[in-house]
Amino acid sequence: MTDLARKALTRENYRGGYLVDSELMGGVTEDPDTKGQFVSFILRPLTGENLYYQSYPSLDEAIFSINEVNRPWVFEPFGSGCGGTKCEKGSCDPVSCPAMGRC
Repeated sequence: MTDLARKALTRENYRGGYLVDSELMGGVTEDPDTKGQFVSFILRPLTGENLYYQSYPSLDEAIFSINEVNRPWVFEPFGSGCGGTKCEKGSCDPVSCPAMGRC
């Protein structure tokens, strides 16, 4: 994985994970309301608060909007994080999972 792909969303990785930091999570997905458009979003996982949700006519614009947010993002692939029972089992690595740094 390139350095860019560890800290940003790309056309290659946006379907496979989110950008996370110690407080927020951001991502891009297909717009459920408008075929052919994409939505970028930012939320606070601990509260479920949706901080940003915007539809864009192209994938590149949606990805750019998230990557432009000045946060210490780290890309976290789906299924590799600290969710579920990983914290309880002690298998969470706070270095690779900043959103769950308390593990």
